[in-house]
Order: sequence, then C-alpha cells, then structure tokens
Amino acid sequence: MDNLIYGEASLYKTEKQGGLHPPDSSASATIKSIAPYWRLAIQFITGEHILKLEHLQHLWKCIPVGISGLTDKYTDVGFDFNYEKPFGDNEFVLHASYIRENRSLAATYNAGGSAGNSPGLNSFK
Repeated sequence: MDNLIYGEASLYKTEKQGGLHPPDSSASATIKSIAPYWRLAIQFITGEHILKLEHLQHLWKCIPVGISGLTDKYTDVGFDFNYEKPFGDNEFVLHASYIRENRSLAATYNAGGSAGNSPGLNSFK
C-alpha cells in the first residue's frame, strides 16, 4: 500500500495595473494586504484502487472599488473526493467536490451593490 500526503500554500496579492502601475482609485477588486490559500491532500493506492481526499481553504479581504475603505470578506472551505480503478482498457473515475463560500459584503452592501450583507454560496459537483 502506497500513501502520499500533498500540501500546498500560497499567498495572493493584487497585481499592478497593466503590469506597471500600482492600483489606484480606478482599481476594482483590490485584495487588501495578502490572501492566503492552502490545500492538503492524502492519497491511498492499493493494488488498482486510487483514493484521494483533499481539503482546501482560501481567505481574503477585497476592496470593491479603489484601494482604501470598507472591505468585503470571503472565506472558501472545500473538500474533494477522487476514486479511480482500471477496468481492462477502460477506467472507472468518480470525482466529487464541495465548496462553501462565506461572504461578508459590507463594502458592496453599503455602496448599494448587494441586496444583503452576508450571502453565501454552496457548490457541489
């Protein structure tokens, strides 16, 4: 039986406009400071069976317009499931993914751009 643990971590920030100039008052969706992201997976391989379980999370604060002021906050938490098994010349593959995004849209709501302050999203595939 072979097992493999995989981890990834990244930090995101807003890119310079046009690759040359720092964001200014015309910028949109500016990340305030940095936005951390991580993923952790474990894979089990037994004979012809491959099973992989993953967890991911992404956190960020975003200024909807400009470079200062109120922020919208986003937190994504997700889980992935993968199973694979060969059948002769074919392969059975099952993939499932669930992501929950929690949002606090204080800046967008105060600017009249959202009907609610804290809508969330669920995604299941």
